[in-house]
Amino acid sequence: MTRYIPEALPAFQHTWRIACREAEGLADVRDRLFAEAPTLEQLMRLGEDKALADRIEAFGSRFTRLQDQLGEKTLPRLLALFGSSPKALLDALHAAERLGVVSSVEGWLALRALRNRLVHEYIESPDDLLQGLQAAEPAAAYLLATVD
Repeated sequence: MTRYIPEALPAFQHTWRIACREAEGLADVRDRLFAEAPTLEQLMRLGEDKALADRIEAFGSRFTRLQDQLGEKTLPRLLALFGSSPKALLDALHAAERLGVVSSVEGWLALRALRNRLVHEYIESPDDLLQGLQAAEPAAAYLLATVD
């Protein structure tokens, strides 16, 4: 991956702008959600606290969108700038790790598992939701650091 492909720049720039907007949105909702970290008691009354429920929903949505944007579009298009076109996410992550864009493939895969948990698993237990949120706060910081 040493040759630069200038024709790939417009596609990368487009996805980069989207990733930056998604990162701003995630940082904003993360700051509002975790300004005072949600407690188990608050999560037990989540049906009554629509503002908190909305912040949690927005956080999960923005976390997911940023990770999807980075993993499925931005990283592959960044790699395309250097003549690489990995077909699978895992291959793209390994190439991005070699470039220093992501610090750890395993860390990224753990983020992916958390993303799936936040999005695909309906969390009925306030305890499970609290654990998920506690794991998601530093995970969001990792995604934002990746963009930085």
